[in-house]
Amino acid sequence: MKKWLVVIPLLLLIGFNEASAQVRAFKSYDDVSHWFVLLFSQQVQAEYGLQLVLQFDEENDFALGSAQIQGPRYIINVGRRLSESTSPEIRPLAYAFMLCHELGHLAGGAPKKTLGAYWSSAEGQSDYFAGSCLKKLLSERVDDEESSAVHEEAILAGEQFFLAIHAVKSKLPKLIYNESAPDRGTPDLTKVRETNLGYPATLQCRLDSVVNGVRGGKQPACWFKN
Repeated sequence: MKKWLVVIPLLLLIGFNEASAQVRAFKSYDDVSHWFVLLFSQQVQAEYGLQLVLQFDEENDFALGSAQIQGPRYIINVGRRLSESTSPEIRPLAYAFMLCHELGHLAGGAPKKTLGAYWSSAEGQSDYFAGSCLKKLLSERVDDEESSAVHEEAILAGEQFFLAIHAVKSKLPKLIYNESAPDRGTPDLTKVRETNLGYPATLQCRLDSVVNGVRGGKQPACWFKN
């Protein structure tokens, strides 16, 4: 059974502690969903003429998302039953990264896919966009998009997400998956010969895109060719 949720933006004032640079944590997936749609629905409507919708599928136990344009709606599909047994689990902060990544397919800009959803930004570009998206989302918790605390939390969101994916993949035989855990301190130094419009080859490369997106750097050479 699929349920539809459209959150109508409201004008709210968010309190924060000026003496502390800590970002107030999201309490739940619903908390993330609320603020995400509140912040980005007007942008999606104004720039693309689409209604931002989160579609929660309560019958499927999947943690990853997908996105599609259906009529006048931009739909981000989300699995509601996120596995509690996954280590580390997809926490609300990592869930925020997933939403920002899926929004990046619409709003991330070039390079774009050349097959299928031609309107969609490439996977690496969506990861890169997620960095700036997360800064905007998390800045609502401290009212300062460029604070070091916001940068830290935005990078942590991507880190948590990719570590969770790594934990799942690590259960596969090593002949199939033998990648080290992604770490912001060990960037992928691979340089591609041409831009990869699909998923970057490593989770490390994907995390690098998030880090560079947060810090205002360039798309990493492990998937992007100038």
